[in-house]
Amino acid sequence: MRLTACLTLTALLVAASPALAQKTKTVSFIDSLNQATATEAVESFVDAMEAQDFFSAYYYLSPEAKDSTYQTLASLQFGKLLPGTDPFKMEGSVIGDRTLPAVLQEDLTEGAQIFDDLMQGALVSGHAPFTFEDAEVMSITEGDADGMAEVAVSKGPSPLKLSLQKTQWGDWRVDEITWEGSAEGKPWDAGESAPVEGATRAEGPRTILDTLPTETPEDVAEAFVNAFAAGDYYQAHLLMSPAAKRALLDPMRPIMMMQFLPGLDEADLPGTGLFRQVQRADALAFDTMRDPAVVMHRLLTAAERQGVMPFSFDGAEIEGVGHVTEPSEPDTGMVAETIATVKTSGNPDSITLHLVQLPNDQWRVDRLSWVGSLDKLRPWGVPI
Repeated sequence: MRLTACLTLTALLVAASPALAQKTKTVSFIDSLNQATATEAVESFVDAMEAQDFFSAYYYLSPEAKDSTYQTLASLQFGKLLPGTDPFKMEGSVIGDRTLPAVLQEDLTEGAQIFDDLMQGALVSGHAPFTFEDAEVMSITEGDADGMAEVAVSKGPSPLKLSLQKTQWGDWRVDEITWEGSAEGKPWDAGESAPVEGATRAEGPRTILDTLPTETPEDVAEAFVNAFAAGDYYQAHLLMSPAAKRALLDPMRPIMMMQFLPGLDEADLPGTGLFRQVQRADALAFDTMRDPAVVMHRLLTAAERQGVMPFSFDGAEIEGVGHVTEPSEPDTGMVAETIATVKTSGNPDSITLHLVQLPNDQWRVDRLSWVGSLDKLRPWGVPI
């Protein structure tokens, strides 16, 4: 019997009227994760894996497991995670499909997106080392800083043994998965295990990414404004173009920060992993710095707390969307572009959203501009 029901991803979307951004703050996806106890973390991880929502499951991995996943992929040792995988040719994977436009691969900026892409590709191509079909948590033991859990599944090696870890800031995570025939490794090492045959691929939306309204420029403009007004900067980041996501990493450098968030107190950025005096990468770095969506959410939350956001979308209305045209920068790989004009109740009182269409037909916000801003900077910029 299942211990908990899987969190409904569509409930995480910001609810708003068609044109008016609501002022009510919402709980973002990243802040809704159930990690307060070992039991909550295990149940949520198992639910996500069974639903093939590998995007959510990634956030229940320990910082060290996340880093190990990154190192495994960077060294092209995919076989540790996915037995028999060819990293240059894997059906169902964006990363493994060299025929896709480069901009779609560049869109996978978060560790969660990469992990989800690989795991889904493993199911499609028949390289998954295990599945969580009909998973049942058999036992959970919890100590002061670590624990263990056993999960029975109907296909593949069973039981799966989950080693648990409590982070220094109190969250519980899955650190390592082992089974008979596996090797030691984080989050797992398949060892000599063969891939599971006949794994079933989930139908319909699996992750929060599948629920984002990106079909039209009107849809994405409304969702982006509503997310900002609700303080859900995590979702706002997912609605940005690959170029805007990459550009966000540049203002993270102190010399550029003032063009992004003028007046920000860099000493008051708890949980962002930014501007800390550490000699080497630590758990907080592994947990956040390869996840720009988390960094943006926590950074802008701090900026809002400090009162240094250069604009506000509270009570904003989308006045109109312009004509769709060919991209002004043809080499970007975009399909089309347009603008949306947003009327705000503050200063600036009018903000332009520059929107682009990706080769997969999704629309995204490429940059913001207003009178007096630096028009070409992504995602936005102000003179200093």
